[in-house]
Amino acid sequence: MGPNAWRWKVTRRALAVAVLLVWCGPSALQAWGREGHTAVARIAWERLSYVARGRITRLLGNDRMTDSDVVMWPDRSRYSSHEASYRWHFVNIPITSSGYRRTRDCRPSATRGDCIIAALVRLERNELADVNMMITRRQRLMFLLHLVGDLHQPLHAGDDGDLGGTQRHIQSIGDSDQLHSAWDSGIMQASHVGTNALVARANAWLETQDEAAIAEGLYRDWAMEGFAISRDVAYPQVAGDNRITSSERQAALRLIVRRVAEGGVRLAAVLNRVYGG
Repeated sequence: MGPNAWRWKVTRRALAVAVLLVWCGPSALQAWGREGHTAVARIAWERLSYVARGRITRLLGNDRMTDSDVVMWPDRSRYSSHEASYRWHFVNIPITSSGYRRTRDCRPSATRGDCIIAALVRLERNELADVNMMITRRQRLMFLLHLVGDLHQPLHAGDDGDLGGTQRHIQSIGDSDQLHSAWDSGIMQASHVGTNALVARANAWLETQDEAAIAEGLYRDWAMEGFAISRDVAYPQVAGDNRITSSERQAALRLIVRRVAEGGVRLAAVLNRVYGG
């Protein structure tokens, strides 16, 4: 290999690394980690009707709705084939406000969509004529799977002028050094809680709850629950020294387990309405 060819190979490798860093930066972390999303899907699957299971199975073919690649597809697609869905994953409600206001928090962008609340309403009703992209029936299902999960990560609904905590740097916890990704996965990693343990803990919590009552409510109601946790727990934890202590981590983990459990029950309710007949 000549010197010019070698330089080009090195340059291409450097460009590839640079692109990877952009994709893995704070913007790409606005979602539950794979553990959270997969756990929500598994909890939902256990609660689907026979008809809904059959229709979903036929839509996915050789895949399953609990496969991580299926539930994580919307995160990948918003950087490529479905850029107009970028803002469907969150709603940045200022924690200094009294709560969600559509004209302030869900204003549409011509190229990146509006917000998770409006997107879920349209997806459930299959009112997608106004969306600037093509969505197949399979993709609609994957968006529902992913976005109901996203709605239950508290920092997808609360914002302190830092894009839902993605710009709030904290002392590392797990593999996370910013507040949003700490609630995505860092707290679970630091607690050594993977998908199986998360599902087990969520189901154990649900045994003491009224699941029919949990399934009630509108998407904006579920977003407001996350907003309250962001305002009252997530941001106050790092208000002083940007550090989540051991006791705060344990308190946060209990809330994460609860939100995953609620997300799973509610996802099942949504899927049963859409696919249950």
